[in-house]
Amino acid sequence: MALVTCKPLIWAAAVVALGAASLPAHSAVMETQRPPEKDAVLDIHGSGDRSTQSFTIPDNNWCIQYTYDCSNFGSKGNFIVTVKSGGDGVTDLAAVNELGMYGSAANYYHRGGTYYLEISSECDWHVTVVD
Repeated sequence: MALVTCKPLIWAAAVVALGAASLPAHSAVMETQRPPEKDAVLDIHGSGDRSTQSFTIPDNNWCIQYTYDCSNFGSKGNFIVTVKSGGDGVTDLAAVNELGMYGSAANYYHRGGTYYLEISSECDWHVTVVD
């Protein structure tokens, strides 16, 4: 699988909200260390409903990155991702529940284990899980 990074969206949103012109000329932009790239443990795309294969998260920090696009559907659509436990069946987390024409984000989780995803959407989508 490809190396990827779960990227926080906060900095990009702050720059857009503030705009470059609002920063004083003498301001220094503090450069932050980029998170290390890691292997994607799951990288899947499609449309419609699907249950993924199980994947194991060995440590406690992981994320789900996703995009969805409903333009082929012709109107706003649902995009829902549920995290299910691959072992004991206890975990049932509604990770993503969106209604729109399109969208993207990264959601972060802090508990390792074996999981699978249930994806439900009439839209085209792409989901990546990064450990």
